[in-house]
Parts: sequence; structure tokens; C-alpha cells
Amino acid sequence: MAVVGWLDSLDVVDDWADAPEDATLVGLLGAAHELLVEYIGADNVLDPPPGRYELAQLYLTQHLWARKQLGDGDTMGGEGFAFSTYPLVMEARGLVRPKTSPLAKLL
Repeated sequence: MAVVGWLDSLDVVDDWADAPEDATLVGLLGAAHELLVEYIGADNVLDPPPGRYELAQLYLTQHLWARKQLGDGDTMGGEGFAFSTYPLVMEARGLVRPKTSPLAKLL
């Protein structure tokens, strides 16, 4: 198990029951971290990172794994239980670089 980006792969396995094997998981975590740092802008990454960065990395990792499993499909799951993986990308992006104040929706 390894720390990749903002996450420890051991913690990810505890939170994600269907996580891929360790070598694949570490690669996906690394790819997700790189994409998020690129999206945020390396100079804008907060240090220490807020917890929302970890959640964003997990969501994007799950999305990348789903895409790897599904190819060009955008849903996974059995008949009647399918869910779209695309919102995970939007959720991850919103966590690391919100377009509006997170408090705006509360008022």
C-alpha cells in the first residue's frame, strides 16, 4: 500500500469495497491526482490540502476505474441498478475549484 497524492491506498480500499488490486489502484490514484493538480493549477494547490481534495481524488479515481471497465459507456451496474459515472468528474472538479461560494446555496 502507498500514499499517492492526497490519499493512502490502504484507506481507499477500506472506503471502496470494489477497489481494483493495489498496483492498478496506485496507478489510478496517481492519474487522478495529476489531473486534479493540473485542473487546480500547481501554484493554486492549498497546503496543507483540505479534506475535499481527498474526496475529489477518490471520486476521480472511481470514475477512471469505471471508464477503464466500461470503455466508452457512461454507466455501470446491473439492470435497474445502473448509475452514471460522469457526475463523479463534475463533483471532483467542484470540490477542488468551486465556481461559487459553497455557502451561497445555504442562503
